[in-house]
Amino acid sequence: MSDPFFLDQTGPVARITIARPERRNALTPAELHGLADILDRLDRDEDVRVVVLTGQGERAFCAGLNLKAEEEIAAEMSGSGPTGLGAVLRRAQSMSKPLIGRINGACVAGGVGLLSACDLALAGADAVFALPEVEVEVGLYPFVVIEGLRGRVSDGVLAGLAGTARKVTAAEAVTLGLIAQAVPRDELDAATEQVAQRTLQIPDGQASALRTAYAPHMKDFTARIDAAETRTRAYRQAKLAQG
Repeated sequence: MSDPFFLDQTGPVARITIARPERRNALTPAELHGLADILDRLDRDEDVRVVVLTGQGERAFCAGLNLKAEEEIAAEMSGSGPTGLGAVLRRAQSMSKPLIGRINGACVAGGVGLLSACDLALAGADAVFALPEVEVEVGLYPFVVIEGLRGRVSDGVLAGLAGTARKVTAAEAVTLGLIAQAVPRDELDAATEQVAQRTLQIPDGQASALRTAYAPHMKDFTARIDAAETRTRAYRQAKLAQG
């Protein structure tokens, strides 16, 4: 099977592209752990100053977990270690370099979790956002995604998104605080590049210092993700017990 990610670098800007368009860029738990490893590697690369995360194709940024990986999901949910999405969020939170999200299409379920890992995100005007887990009978609930988003959007918005599975347009996502900007699809590349270049204008070390300023909150963030993973596993067990 081909690599689930394309990684390319132009000068100090590294771009990670989720390369599973045939399944709307949905990822298995192992692939999410692989993404966390890529973030770790780029964070330690002195030649990289900005990282962009996007998806391949025009249909979807990321559709969350690949639900066809049933055995892998079951194994992760029955374990006690970090989940794939939790690993990405922890690593992104501790990065010393800005992470920019280029949302090229539908961003749902765990895809919204990946969005929450980004310092800021831009989306094509036709992108949609949703947390549809309550409508899918797989015994999952977006507790981890909710913790990733906490502080970016209000608790009321989080409850509404997770509890109703409603779809949010890109324009509304800007209003809610999910993304920073919505642009016509044919302007998305230019807008993303503009943000990356503005970020590069910040003097060396200052961007890292700004992100490191959040370090005192890292312990609390990690604890919240730990608790969210525990709730996710308990919720799944309860749903499976109900048959």
